[in-house]
Amino acid sequence: MVNNIPEPEAGIKNFSLWQRLTGVIVNPRPVFLDIAERPNFIGGAIVLCAVNLLVALLCLPKLKAFTALMMEKAGPMPPEAAAFKGIVGTVTSVTAVLGGVIGPLLFWLLTAVLLLLFGYLTSKRTSFKSLYAVSVFAYVPTTIASVIQGVLIALRPAEDLKNVTTSLAMFLPAESGSLAYKVLFLVDPFGLWSLALLALGGAVALKTSFSKTAAFIFILWVIYGAVIIASPFGAKGLGGF
Repeated sequence: MVNNIPEPEAGIKNFSLWQRLTGVIVNPRPVFLDIAERPNFIGGAIVLCAVNLLVALLCLPKLKAFTALMMEKAGPMPPEAAAFKGIVGTVTSVTAVLGGVIGPLLFWLLTAVLLLLFGYLTSKRTSFKSLYAVSVFAYVPTTIASVIQGVLIALRPAEDLKNVTTSLAMFLPAESGSLAYKVLFLVDPFGLWSLALLALGGAVALKTSFSKTAAFIFILWVIYGAVIIASPFGAKGLGGF
């Protein structure tokens, strides 16, 4: 008798790069099935890094102005520190540009390693390339948040830069440094959306349940949140993670 039952991989659509980038937003599961089968991520990584780089360049004038403003508010500086003031603009520019490109690459590496660790803990195996590809395309909502923040930074005065966020902390002043602000800063719809996509993509790639993968990522997120809340520097990052 001929077995007409298709293999799990049968019928998986071969999505284009654009279909992957948009598909993770509107219908992510088929996209992650395709990514697990064909873990090509270079195109997606280039696009997302390019967008983040453009956002960094857009924000540079305001970042420089904000840094200069903070140095002025700090008051008189000792001679050895005053020499740094002349190059602070260059340092700000280099940091912003490198952060826009290297930041996502390191985040993808970290999350792929964590998914790989989860696979070992649950006796599930897949290639590191597949998990890295999942991390890349799960980052799309975070990139959307970066674009929104970049536009807001460009439109608002430099002194308001620290108040720009897509998290629920937008409803509180950043200067408060309160526990409520730190907690709400972690609740970023775009950041949580990316984490949900990461859990779904990881579950598809590792052929395990979404609930187990989501629970693993949620525990890590809670640990991260506890560290941020306990930190004397508070919530200073972007995107809620």
